[in-house]
Amino acid sequence: MTRSLPKTKRCQMRRSEPSLETLVEQLVRQLDSPARVLELCYWSRERHVLDIIRAIVALPERTREALEAFLAMAGDPETVAATLDSSGRLSLSSPHVAEALDLMSNTRNLVTAEVVHRTH
Repeated sequence: MTRSLPKTKRCQMRRSEPSLETLVEQLVRQLDSPARVLELCYWSRERHVLDIIRAIVALPERTREALEAFLAMAGDPETVAATLDSSGRLSLSSPHVAEALDLMSNTRNLVTAEVVHRTH
């Protein structure tokens, strides 16, 4: 059997805990802008988004950097396609990323050709 706290002690404990309104107000003041608070609220209500964010943060650094680079090059998220094969391999593709890699490859080939040409 548990004993409940005396009424005065319960009241003191409630008074020491900030209200939800106070917590929200403090959070808004600490962030750069109220828009960030609304964004965080929106994210917290999206199904599984917090789980995905936690998983990305927990990825090994090189893996996270590769994913960040891919998403940055993709630009428009609607261009990203994902496939999962039977061996558990996830493949992400985007025409924007392919174009960026082609451009980088062509630029690298031009620079290499220029260096070779100048050295001979």
